[in-house]
Amino acid sequence: MDDGAVPRLSLEDLALPEPRADVPLADAEDVHAEDILTANGVPLTAQGLQLALDSGIELLQTAAARVAGAHGETAVVDSLRAFAAGGGDTDRAAAAYALARLGEPQGVEALIACLDLPFEAYVAPVQAAGSLARLGDMRGLGVVERALRSSNELVRAVATKQLGFFGEEGGPLLERALGDADPEIVRQARHLLDHA
Repeated sequence: MDDGAVPRLSLEDLALPEPRADVPLADAEDVHAEDILTANGVPLTAQGLQLALDSGIELLQTAAARVAGAHGETAVVDSLRAFAAGGGDTDRAAAAYALARLGEPQGVEALIACLDLPFEAYVAPVQAAGSLARLGDMRGLGVVERALRSSNELVRAVATKQLGFFGEEGGPLLERALGDADPEIVRQARHLLDHA
């Protein structure tokens, strides 16, 4: 895409690249967010991120929020504040984490507020727990522990993924995840243990 072109963002044409296997855990979500935006013709600039945030497509909004936080892009902070205070799911958690990474106090507050959402209905509380752990705040570990007992495999998978950010405190829960009925969750837990 040339710099002057504006991508046409639509759910029907959405490209979703696979996460890269060769990226360290600490960078994996940021790199995947960049790949999602790039695959959909969104430049990793303030203008491109704003376009994705305005797209109405939660996947692109979440990716744009992640990239804004990772790249220190403050030009979209007003949109991030709106998402972090809103009623969304992954976009809400990603915007809150982006604000925290940008040094905005509202970001940590919004991550903490996400912890109270029901994890059977939203993935935001589990993602917020992992984001807080990345910031050195372990208060979301209980949310992750409860999510690991969910009957919903997606909830358990998202919870398992967060355990890598809790260091030693997440170790016993990773050991428990090795006994999960879902082989993908077991594979994910083994991968995290092998790369701890």
